[in-house]
Amino acid sequence: MDVKEKQKLKKFIKELSEIRGRHTELVSVYIPAGYEMTKIINHLSQEQGTATNIKDKTTRTNVIDSLERMIRHLRLFKATPKNGLAVFAGNKAEREGQQDIQVWSVEPPEPLSTRLYRCDQYFVLDLLKDMLDTKETYGLLVVDRRDGDIGLLKGTAVLSLAHFSSDVPGKTTKGGQCLVKESIVQVSDGDLLRIDETHNPLDLKSVNFNKNKLINSSIIDKWKVKKKEVIKIITAYPRLEIESSKDHVFFIRGDKIEEKPAELLKVGDYLLIPEKIEIKGEKQKLNFGNIGYLEKDFAQFLGYFIGDGNYDNNRLIFSEGDEEVVKFYKKFFDKLFNLDTKYKFRDNKNYYELRIYNKKLVEFMKKEFKDIKVPLNTKIPKKILKSENNVISGFINGLFDAEGYCTKEELSIGMNNKMLLKQLQMLLLRFSVISSYCEYDNRRNRYTNNVRYTLRITDKESLINFRKFISFSSENKKNKLDNLIEKRTDRTLARLIIPTGKTIRRILEHYGYKKQDFLHLSNFFYNKRQMGKKTFYESIMKNIKNNKKLYNKLDYLRNIPLLPVKIKSIKKLNKEVEMMDISVKNQNFIANCVLVHNSQARYARIREAAAKDFFKKVGEAANQQFNQIADIKGILVGGPGPTKEIFLDGDFLQTELKKKVIGVKDLSYTGEFGLHELVDKSQDVLMQQDIAKEKKFMERFFNGLNKEPDKVAYGEINVKKALEAAAVDLLLISVEFDENKADEFEKLAAAGGSEIAYISVETREGIQLRDLGGVGAMLRFAVK
Repeated sequence: MDVKEKQKLKKFIKELSEIRGRHTELVSVYIPAGYEMTKIINHLSQEQGTATNIKDKTTRTNVIDSLERMIRHLRLFKATPKNGLAVFAGNKAEREGQQDIQVWSVEPPEPLSTRLYRCDQYFVLDLLKDMLDTKETYGLLVVDRRDGDIGLLKGTAVLSLAHFSSDVPGKTTKGGQCLVKESIVQVSDGDLLRIDETHNPLDLKSVNFNKNKLINSSIIDKWKVKKKEVIKIITAYPRLEIESSKDHVFFIRGDKIEEKPAELLKVGDYLLIPEKIEIKGEKQKLNFGNIGYLEKDFAQFLGYFIGDGNYDNNRLIFSEGDEEVVKFYKKFFDKLFNLDTKYKFRDNKNYYELRIYNKKLVEFMKKEFKDIKVPLNTKIPKKILKSENNVISGFINGLFDAEGYCTKEELSIGMNNKMLLKQLQMLLLRFSVISSYCEYDNRRNRYTNNVRYTLRITDKESLINFRKFISFSSENKKNKLDNLIEKRTDRTLARLIIPTGKTIRRILEHYGYKKQDFLHLSNFFYNKRQMGKKTFYESIMKNIKNNKKLYNKLDYLRNIPLLPVKIKSIKKLNKEVEMMDISVKNQNFIANCVLVHNSQARYARIREAAAKDFFKKVGEAANQQFNQIADIKGILVGGPGPTKEIFLDGDFLQTELKKKVIGVKDLSYTGEFGLHELVDKSQDVLMQQDIAKEKKFMERFFNGLNKEPDKVAYGEINVKKALEAAAVDLLLISVEFDENKADEFEKLAAAGGSEIAYISVETREGIQLRDLGGVGAMLRFAVK
């Protein structure tokens, strides 16, 4: 079937597909090649008799009249045409109650093998539509590391079937995997430093994945970098914040621990955080009066001072709204410093003021604890951070006494000091207290416009740990904490097990259990929900205690000292900021409570693994698409650079399909434009195809228009004059040119001995011909 025949068949199908019957009154008949016409006519006569039983009068009349008109039409044929015949009859009238019975018939371009008779509300046209599909089909595959496209070349049409965008990160240079300089990292001695304050040598806390425990690992290099794009990641339960470059690598919980650069992270991925940070700590020397070392009592004093205190030249002043708390600390300070402190209620400010007059203590504080500055710049003193846990618990107790509070929903502490709250969030992990970091608009506060930063503790086990290791000094706050813990359920979103449900299901099945044995956990086993550690023990481990090997394995997995935390949002911040990159010997460290990667070599391996996964994805799709086409003639492969050869050399495309690859082309583009470029550059392979012939005709036409415009004509009037003068060597007719005029032009061309080519609009050149008037001609001689 040439382009002209295809165009006529398309118009025929379109005309009939727009006709709709009001009931099953449209008649479709397909007569196979070689079938006797008389048998078909006899069959239709019998159907006329059957149609008299139709109850609806209008439908009955239309069917009988349509069959009668069809029979009379078929009697005009002396024999069945070579390829068979498709005949259709029915009422074409658009208005209800009117009748306009018409008959249509067409000899199909290919032999019919199906005999069919049907009355319906529409004409049966599928057999004809199938013939429009070009039989010679080529597969098209364009691929590089960023994009993959699968398409088909059917006749002259380039069809895009699928497009894929890869997760392969771009290349990065040394010092490219950065965190913003304010990020807080966990030092092995307990210190909590901004990443720009770290140095070589310095040991950080790192995770040994082989032994599933925290270890110390030294910094071996450090870089300062400026970046114009920052990715801000916020998690939920607990809420954490971390800002990095797009290529900084994070650990992701899946069926196994994976590594992804920030630019490939998705909302719903799970980052890893430590459940508890074990640091031995050391006694810190002090030299004030009888106090030789930093003990718990002095640490509590420091915590309360940072929260509610300040000093001038010779006194320390504390502001407190709770009378119970101020009385406690008066007694506490009197004993600690062997003083008789005073307090009074300030009516004009509505709080109690407690004063310690001791110039030596003020001087000692200024000299020994330089981290305690004006409220917004204060940090947790290094001597506190590097101390043993009992000293740290005293400090946090004092800080919560000053700024902490307990509601029916949560235990919280709020301050205007961002750095200190972020340090505190990591410090609480020394006691396995998991908290969420939040920022609040503080404009309603008449005393300050500073942003309010809050740590919220809601997880029941964290609340219990806080009560056990830290607690409050106020009985009122202690009671509120007890009530909160009592009402809190064991359900948690903050303390989940690391293995996924699918992983646990496979382990259970390996030991002979079936998912039916745990029917109530089906959503968990298919990764549709997460499970807390305590629920995991109650729901699964308690039920398999008799199987010691399985129990020990699950207990080991439950006690991995890492927790998955779900990404809630990912934002790209387009601003130039100074960032820091450090290299740690063990290739990971803890920043803002999150475990992050920092190996340049590992980043390159991630790129290669991501590329391999992408090629596998494209290959599987290509295998599926191309195997559905039984008579695919060949496959063309293209792409920028060497990626296409790497793809073909791998095992991504099935062996039988590889044998059908007939051309590999270097391309400048991917995407749908790349598919067209692949066809353009594969002319040597497609010389016998319609698209190559069309392009050759059109190339000749446009070259002539450029070099010898007097021997080229286009537009209806000019081409017709050239035909009438018998000057046309090649006549080009667009398939969208008026059919009646095309017939006239064909007759003139035949009379003048001109070659005729019909040009589709499925190519760019064909569209250009259509826009030039629908006809063009190459001339034997110039025509004025």
